[in-house]
Amino acid sequence: MKKTLVLFLTILCLTSQSIQAEEPINTNPLYLYSSNYILIDQETGEVLASQNPDKQVHPASITKALTLITSLELLNDTPLTTEYTVPEEVYEGLTTIASIADFRPGDTLPLSDYLYGIMLPSGADATRIMSMYFTDTPEGLAEEMNKVAEKIGMKNSHFVNTSGLDEDEHYSTVEDLSKLIQYSLKNETFKKYYTTLEHTTGPTAKYPEGIEFKNTFLNDAVKYDFPQLYGAKSGYTELAERSLSSVATDGTMNLIVVSTNAPRENKQNTQLLDHINIYKLAFNNYQKILIRKTGDNLAELDIDLRARPYELKALSDVASYYSKDFDINKLTVKFDPEPELKAPIEKGTLLGRVHYMSDQVTLYSEDIFAVNTIQKSLRYVIFDVAKIMIISLLVIILILIIAILSIRHYRLYLIRKKRRYNGFIRKPKK
Repeated sequence: MKKTLVLFLTILCLTSQSIQAEEPINTNPLYLYSSNYILIDQETGEVLASQNPDKQVHPASITKALTLITSLELLNDTPLTTEYTVPEEVYEGLTTIASIADFRPGDTLPLSDYLYGIMLPSGADATRIMSMYFTDTPEGLAEEMNKVAEKIGMKNSHFVNTSGLDEDEHYSTVEDLSKLIQYSLKNETFKKYYTTLEHTTGPTAKYPEGIEFKNTFLNDAVKYDFPQLYGAKSGYTELAERSLSSVATDGTMNLIVVSTNAPRENKQNTQLLDHINIYKLAFNNYQKILIRKTGDNLAELDIDLRARPYELKALSDVASYYSKDFDINKLTVKFDPEPELKAPIEKGTLLGRVHYMSDQVTLYSEDIFAVNTIQKSLRYVIFDVAKIMIISLLVIILILIIAILSIRHYRLYLIRKKRRYNGFIRKPKK
């Protein structure tokens, strides 16, 4: 991958079709344990670096991020202080290899404690408790999770359980999982659970002082002196191996990494080390810079039958990723209009192509199409109306002339006919 600039410019009254540039962050120098990973911008979802982003993988307990956001959306305005008693069915059929938060049948706690139990200790019992709350079955919530996944745009994913245990029909991709984390972090309540280091529940029969939960990977990130990583949900299964989703910031760049299949070696936290190394590479070697402000001119387009050039303007601020040594002052914008543009221009008409260049090298190009009709200038409209009126008047005059000539011709015809008739009936002289 090359260190290239990716530009995404939204144009007022325009739509575009772009040529995608390569991923702008080069992770090739890194040694990474994870077989599959993706790095995206948290705000835009732009893919900055990846390996096997579309490969089908087992999502392990990253699944629980979907369980949590689905639960929050189903709860809607239900107070999280609402208490619920853990039913016996929660543990029916639950495999012993699943991690649990250690809730017990009969425990009565606020829903918020169960949601913390999903995210911090990665409790499969907690996901099943929420499934029982919504569907009266231990895994029925998976059906609702698939609906949310479809809404998010997770096109290559399917879920059959709430916890992420390996099953043939339970799969995803790191790209889909990154969409899940990006979408979910827009929910402030989800973000609170995803970024919490530790929590103690209300009292239970087994734990009179409450159950203490910790987000192991957030705490380990602090131990590795990398507090920039401030949210995480990990997972491990035989097929997913060591997996992790996380979010980090350096104050200017907000990034998400999702990875799977870091092998279980003697070295601990291989997936966390991968994430820290990817973030450090991005923060140390790249920068996110505002390259276009709302209202900036893209081009002034000369269109026939318009008195003034048609201005193409940026609709919103746009930022993108550069290597630290990239000189923003070398960035130039060139617009190549389509030949013989003439108003009115209908919606969907290709107006031209914009090129973003540095040192005469094209970094990014996009086609620009009109999304609304571009009308003629008023004076040309008035001219057209006057022209139509003049032509109409000339046509009327011509019709009148033709009518007059036709009438005259007809009258002459009648006179000649009468003369012939009179000559025919005249008596001969004696």
